[in-house]
Amino acid sequence: MGILDSPISVPMRAALNGKVNKGELLVNVKDYGAKGDGVTDDTDAFAQAQLDAEKKIKVPAGTYIINTVSLTKSLEFIGEAGTVLKRKGGVNTSTTGHWNPGAAMFELDSPGLRVMFSDFTYDGNNANQTSTEPIGYFLKTYPTATITSSPTTVVINRGNFINGTSGYLLLRGDDVQKRYETFAYLHDCTFSDTVPGKGKGDPSTPSALGYSPTYVLTMDYVRLRTTNFRAEFNSATPTGVYAPCAINGTYYGSTYANSGEAALFMHGTTYLKNMGRSIKSYDDANWNTNNAIGAIDMYGNPDTVFVENVVAVNSQFVTIRSKGSIKNYTVLNASLTNCQRGLQVSASSTGPCEAVVRVGHVAAIGGGMPLVEMVGTSTTDRLRHVSVGSVHLLGPFNNVEGLAVQGAVHARNITRMSLGDTTIVNAVLIGATFVDVQDVAIRGLKIDGTSNAGVGLYVSGGDNITVEQVNINNTAASGINFINNPKKIVLRDGRITNATDYGVFSNTSTSELLVQCIEVDTVGGLSRAFYAGGGNVAFENNKSNATTNLLVASGTRKRERNNSWNAAQAPGTAAPTVGTYSVGDIIWNSAPAASGTMGWVCVTAGTPGTWKTFGSISA
Repeated sequence: MGILDSPISVPMRAALNGKVNKGELLVNVKDYGAKGDGVTDDTDAFAQAQLDAEKKIKVPAGTYIINTVSLTKSLEFIGEAGTVLKRKGGVNTSTTGHWNPGAAMFELDSPGLRVMFSDFTYDGNNANQTSTEPIGYFLKTYPTATITSSPTTVVINRGNFINGTSGYLLLRGDDVQKRYETFAYLHDCTFSDTVPGKGKGDPSTPSALGYSPTYVLTMDYVRLRTTNFRAEFNSATPTGVYAPCAINGTYYGSTYANSGEAALFMHGTTYLKNMGRSIKSYDDANWNTNNAIGAIDMYGNPDTVFVENVVAVNSQFVTIRSKGSIKNYTVLNASLTNCQRGLQVSASSTGPCEAVVRVGHVAAIGGGMPLVEMVGTSTTDRLRHVSVGSVHLLGPFNNVEGLAVQGAVHARNITRMSLGDTTIVNAVLIGATFVDVQDVAIRGLKIDGTSNAGVGLYVSGGDNITVEQVNINNTAASGINFINNPKKIVLRDGRITNATDYGVFSNTSTSELLVQCIEVDTVGGLSRAFYAGGGNVAFENNKSNATTNLLVASGTRKRERNNSWNAAQAPGTAAPTVGTYSVGDIIWNSAPAASGTMGWVCVTAGTPGTWKTFGSISA
């Protein structure tokens, strides 16, 4: 037997075949007996190759059947077009446990490793796994008995993931005081079609708890960075069947105070189709919020969400969600089609609200309201700051969850918020709602169409409310509704048409209200343009053709000037001789003198009408 036939010379054979790159030996799994024929179990070949390789392992085109390989050193697996890593049948069982050996095809069993996979397809072979809540992944990282300060790093380039069971990547850092972190980089990866989930309470699942497959699950100090991430689910989701989630971030430790803080950075275009765990109960009997998980959901004491551009179609629940305890939530651009809710920061169950939220542009067609939803935990635990650049929402939208006081854009319990250049067409209930937001600046809001007794803009409570450049049309109730005594309201520059009962309804008793340059045109029902329920109010330069222009409650301190229903006033040196005037119009004397008059008042309408002097000036 020659030297090249000796089993102990396989690495040497690779070197002699010219597979050397800058001093790094590149071994080939086929030199270790891997067949890649889709039939032979190639697990041992991969295990031996990773023991012998210095840094790189070549995986030629072929279908490799693999059970579980324990990785104990830093390595790079290099595939090519046609390289398929297929999970061995009958190994993904509900009895394995996520953290027990054998849950994943590749398991990082040493601390501080750096592992890279490039150019391959992972086939989870779910048709040949257990049918009830199978547990199985492509890759798993988790804390080992030995802890190192060096991070664990996973890099996946151009991976295609299909036919999974409980998920594809199970990424866990340290669950005790952040002794180390796990970094994961996913470049141009596509994830699709695990087994579907089962609903909470479903008696066909163990302990009737249900289960939810997740393509990428991150826990405890994981930093996940993606480029051009794609996740989709192409199977039907009839009653009791749920689509998986694309990415979840949570904590494994016993307390969120010492764990969690996963961070997500998504660059390029993130594409999501039919993702997210629906809010509906397993038996189709009701809508149960405890059953739902977002398509991308960082809910367990997260640190950061950054998304450059997301395109989502048919999200079954919130497209990108996080809890209010997150430190930074940023989505620069979102395009949503028929998504059940869109972008959300929700009340925190993992510590106080710390969120600073920035949303650049959101465009949505159809789906379920609200499409932009930012909510702190309470009036004493608020989101810190929310900035939304522009929104364009084209309905009609559904309200299958039976939400009451929530608009297509909804904000509650926030310290400071700005909303710019927003268009909402055909809202199912309310256009936009702001509840207990201390400081609100709304500029460039257009709402066209509400139904089911919905108002256009609804503001409840708060300290300083500024609404500018507003255009509200075709509302089933009032165009704008202020209630529960915001301390100071400024409403200026806009038009309200085809409202019902009221154009602007300010049912407040202590507010300071200033309304300037608002035109109310065509109000049905009670046909009242403006209503103020109390406080100090001022109306300037407004216009109305309603039956009742301005109505105020008893005790309201009112000031009004230059409104369409007020008498016209202008300076002059004499009563007019041309032009058409109404009774009560006034010309103020611009050259007053001793023994003269303060001005002239029209007592009979006409052209120019009848005018009389008023206000004698003493000599």
